[in-house]
Amino acid sequence: MAWTRKDVKDLFFSSVIWNPRGFYPEEYDELAEHLSVGWVVVETQGYVVPPAPAEDSPWHRWYQHLMWEGSQSDAHKELKWAALNWIVAQGDTMPDEEYRANFGRPDVVGRQLRLVAECGDTPPSKVVAALMGGWNAFTLWPFDKQTVFIFRLSDEGRKELTTLFQRRLFANNAAGMVGL
Repeated sequence: MAWTRKDVKDLFFSSVIWNPRGFYPEEYDELAEHLSVGWVVVETQGYVVPPAPAEDSPWHRWYQHLMWEGSQSDAHKELKWAALNWIVAQGDTMPDEEYRANFGRPDVVGRQLRLVAECGDTPPSKVVAALMGGWNAFTLWPFDKQTVFIFRLSDEGRKELTTLFQRRLFANNAAGMVGL
């Protein structure tokens, strides 16, 4: 499938409200290109937001914590709860929320299986940054889609993106040496 800027934007900017963070068009284009050539692959799965856990459940405190966060919309909190449950269902016993990672603070991570979950609107540049930074999968949980998008690097993608990043680093270092 040939991905376009609009395809990527529709996934990563799903709230359709004005976003003060303002993602750059180049971010959409770059991920669309990586998806189109198969360096980044994506699969989808449907999901249902799980009900609140019983008070005697070990997950009750997690749920209460997620629901108490005042700066996030109810829709965002529900996506985080769904993402956390999905990560645990994959077999990860060490989920964490707002974890400091090499590319920012993802909403939920599975530290054991190296899974990342971003909920709602997020910059598309985080996909490649996370995957190149040692995370095994980057999951995107867009608003109002009932679908999780699971991004991974192909073997060719890991090789090609490593080469691309090394060239960019060399170009930046060379420019710095000559004062540009």
